[in-house]
Amino acid sequence: MLRMSSSSSSASASAPAVPIPSGGATSIEHYLDLVRHLSGNVAFKELTSFVAKSVNVLARCPDAVLTNAMDTMDSRQHTIGIIGVRLDRGDELN
Repeated sequence: MLRMSSSSSSASASAPAVPIPSGGATSIEHYLDLVRHLSGNVAFKELTSFVAKSVNVLARCPDAVLTNAMDTMDSRQHTIGIIGVRLDRGDELN
């Protein structure tokens, strides 16, 4: 389950609230949830910032977990999130 943060950002008054994992959400679950949330809200600036900051989190995940994560994302809706995972895995983007 996710709860919405109430912190205000100086970047934009209309920026969407960022979900914070609650309960036992793993780092990859949090990554997937936030990619889906920000993609669905068309918050691409926030999404690209989050993906860029997630490098350390993704680096700790086994390759099989990253592959499974990519398989759960829709390539038409979650392209930026998939690219983040592929870059972390060292995949070449052609």
